[in-house]
Amino acid sequence: MIFHWLLLLCLFCSEARECSFKKELVLLAHNDYRRIHTVQELEWNDELAISAQKEATKITKERCDLPLYYSDLAGTNYLSVGKKQFDEGVAVRFWYEAGVTTRNPNVLAFTQLVWKETKAIGCGVSCCSENMVLVCRYHPFGNIPGHFSQNVLEKYTIVMGNLFNKHPKTYGQGSHQCCVCFNRHGIIRKYGLEICRQCFRERATTIGFHKYW
Repeated sequence: MIFHWLLLLCLFCSEARECSFKKELVLLAHNDYRRIHTVQELEWNDELAISAQKEATKITKERCDLPLYYSDLAGTNYLSVGKKQFDEGVAVRFWYEAGVTTRNPNVLAFTQLVWKETKAIGCGVSCCSENMVLVCRYHPFGNIPGHFSQNVLEKYTIVMGNLFNKHPKTYGQGSHQCCVCFNRHGIIRKYGLEICRQCFRERATTIGFHKYW
């Protein structure tokens, strides 16, 4: 009988470990991406975390077949992934990479992540079957119509210890695929890096490349 209860306890503990996350890693991943866009780092908020946990628990009680990731207009990002595949950094990257193209219907997950006026975050997780749902809530929440230009900033190109710390500007009809520096130098890939051709020329000696193009 005692063995039976110990076995159940071990199974419960194992399940609890599987359905958990490290808040410091989620926060770190958010702030890594926010630094790219030169906006203030987020702080963890326990009240937001409690609210996010309630939302995650509610979701898994209702359904398990959620879309991979999405965002609402009330400052909440969602992610559904297999428990064995869950990784805090990869989870946040899903939201960030939604902004690679504006054709992505989930781009609001990206814009909320880097929203300038957002100061705090709290997250929670819940599991059902083999899936894990991560919910993160933000305050003040973003994705406010008419406020995107001042809150979703262009990213810096940071290469080789900030040697190419140029501020890219996006041209065209909202495409994230046509980035150039403010000096209008085109961004290309060289040596496996996204760099500005002209800026690389100007700094080639500094970084040890004496022959280029």
